[in-house]
Amino acid sequence: MTDYFTKYAEVYPVKDIQSSTVCKVLIDFISRHGIMRVLYSDRGSNFISAAMQEVYELLGISKQQCLSYSPQGNGAVERLNKTLVNALSHLVSFNQTDWCQQVPLALMAYRNAHHRSIDEKPSFLVNGRDLIMPA
Repeated sequence: MTDYFTKYAEVYPVKDIQSSTVCKVLIDFISRHGIMRVLYSDRGSNFISAAMQEVYELLGISKQQCLSYSPQGNGAVERLNKTLVNALSHLVSFNQTDWCQQVPLALMAYRNAHHRSIDEKPSFLVNGRDLIMPA
């Protein structure tokens, strides 16, 4: 999940993309960041199922979708995915079985990197201070 204003991102490694899993991730996100006004996603069935529509309605979330077969419509998330895959390719072991454990480090680097489009670091905009990074 990416906040379009601050570029702050949360990433949840999951075993599947069923609506029930997406709902659990959404509740976890909301428990730490509050309810978003708008949730913008692709048209995956896991986001537009009847169960998810009920969740959006109960929480007062306006659900919007990008056009089908148009990943650029969800550009911020697509860019985040590309950046994290690149970072993870440098962090994971040769057999690539530990990528899930490396996600927090890649995410910390992303959050503490300067973004030209906002002329700031996402972590600074959210926390009001720079993160202390490992040497």
